[in-house]
Amino acid sequence: MQLLNPLVQHLLSDGMIVQVRGTCSLSKSIVERLLYLEAKVSSSLCKSLSKQHISLIKHTQAELMESDGDYVISLDNSPGDLVVGKDLIIHDMISDGFQSMWSSKVFHDWINGNMSLPKGTHWWVGQSDVADAIARLGLHAQKVENMHVCGRRAWNIEETYDEFTHLWSRSKSGQSGEFTSELLEPKPPPNVRVKSIPNSTNERPKISDLHEALLKSDGQGWRPAQNLRVALMHFFAGVMS
Repeated sequence: MQLLNPLVQHLLSDGMIVQVRGTCSLSKSIVERLLYLEAKVSSSLCKSLSKQHISLIKHTQAELMESDGDYVISLDNSPGDLVVGKDLIIHDMISDGFQSMWSSKVFHDWINGNMSLPKGTHWWVGQSDVADAIARLGLHAQKVENMHVCGRRAWNIEETYDEFTHLWSRSKSGQSGEFTSELLEPKPPPNVRVKSIPNSTNERPKISDLHEALLKSDGQGWRPAQNLRVALMHFFAGVMS
């Protein structure tokens, strides 16, 4: 991976504007992450997000506007420097609710009562981690081509369903105030262990290019912070809001 031309690098250091095209929940998360990184951001969500983050914009160097950008992140299939779905392929993302077109379909099916368990291994990743990676690539004007993003740990569908059903039951009970003794008992965290990829039913998408690009961006690489349980809680919160 390499940075864009020297002119774009200069624009970055001189206050380059990163434009995020799209209105889905992932677009919103990317804009918010860029604001936390104190970037100059352009988005059609400018009006609503300016009100939500008025204190951040007032007290930091972050700026939010609606204009053309120097580096364009596209989530609506329009041309850009980083076109999500073309230059960066998202796998097994758990969205913050129903609104993201990039979310894994299985959780939406389960919410809607279709409890089938499709075969295969999944590499779940939370929306906030995907947004963070995309924001960092944009902030450092990275050239992105044929990259993939997903989680690092393999999950089979039975493990995933077990976590989902327990957390969904607790979330609904929390909303109604009706808890059973079983739900009130603490559930141990998932058994995190290293799994042999050859024994999985499908291989993990190649994330080494993304990791290298993020290393060159800020030295941090691809280190998703949300585990499955936290990502699911964000999903449920979005569904119930």
